[in-house]
Amino acid sequence: MGIRYLHKGQALQVLARREVILSAGPIVTPQLLELSGVGQADLLRELGVEVKADVPGVGENLCDHLQGRITFECTQRISLNEIVANPIRQAWMGAKYLLTRRGMMATPSATVHALVPAHPDEPRASVKIQMTHLSANSRYTRSPGAGLDPFPGFGIGFFQLRPRSRGHVHAHSPDALKAPLMDPRYLHHPEDQEDMVRAFRMARHVSGQPALQGLIRRETRPGLDVQNDAAVLDYIRQCGQTSWHPIGTCKMGTDDMAVVDPQLRVKGVQALRVIDSSIMPTMPSSNTNAAAIAIGEKGADCILQHPFQVNA
Repeated sequence: MGIRYLHKGQALQVLARREVILSAGPIVTPQLLELSGVGQADLLRELGVEVKADVPGVGENLCDHLQGRITFECTQRISLNEIVANPIRQAWMGAKYLLTRRGMMATPSATVHALVPAHPDEPRASVKIQMTHLSANSRYTRSPGAGLDPFPGFGIGFFQLRPRSRGHVHAHSPDALKAPLMDPRYLHHPEDQEDMVRAFRMARHVSGQPALQGLIRRETRPGLDVQNDAAVLDYIRQCGQTSWHPIGTCKMGTDDMAVVDPQLRVKGVQALRVIDSSIMPTMPSSNTNAAAIAIGEKGADCILQHPFQVNA
C-alpha cells in the first residue's frame, strides 16, 4: 500500500510501512478511491481503472444541508452592506478589530441561530434558522460588484437539519486532477420539500416579530407576492445553496453499502483507512464541524487500538 503523486510534473510513488490514511473530504476521497481501483466495479471499468475491490457504496449516500434565505432592506445603516461598499468604513472596521478585538470583524456573518422543530409535535429540532448582517443575490456574495445589495440589508437563512435526500459523487475521468461529477439531489425526497417550505415560513414569521419590524423596510427576496407552497418551493430551488456540509460518500457501517468498517478500514483492501466527514452514515444535527473533529480524534484512537498487521 502506498501513494502516487506529482512533484514538479514528475510522477512519484511512496510505499507505506504500515497503512495509508485518506482524508481528502467527502468530495475528493471517493474520487481517489475510485481512481485507485476501489468502488463500483462497472464504473471503474468504464473509467479504464483496474478493479481492486468492488465496493458499491463509494461515492453514494451524499448528503448536504441546502440553505435557503429571505433578504430584507434595512431602515438603518447598521448592516455589512454599506461597510463593504465603502473602503473607508472597511478600514475603520479592520482597525477597530485590531485595536479592540471588537466590532463586526469579531463576529461571524451569521450571528443569531435557532434550532426549532418543523412540526409542533416533533420531539427535537429539525430546522435551523440564522440571521446574517448582509443581503445579496447569493449567500456567498461579499462585494458590490458580485451582487451585494446597494442598500442596508440583512438576511434570514434556513435549512433542514437531517435531510432525507441522497445524492452521489463519482470520478468521470482517470485523471485525478479533473474534478469529480456530483449530484446532491437536493429536495428529492418529498418530506425534505415539506420541511423546507415550513422552514421558509418560520423565517418569514421571525421577520414579522415586533422586535424586527422597525428595522425592515421591505422583503427583497423573494418578496411578499410569493405565498403559496408551490411558489415557495420554487423559490427555494432557485435560491438554495450548499452550507458546505457534505457527508456520507464513504459511509461507515456493516451493511452492503458501507465503505469503511467501525474502525474506519476500507472494505476489500488492506492497510487503508478513511478518516474524514465522508464516513458519516447520516447527517449530524446542525453543522458538521464538531463531528468532523470527533472523527479525527476517533480515527487516531482506531489507528492505535486496531493497527493493521504488518507482514514480516
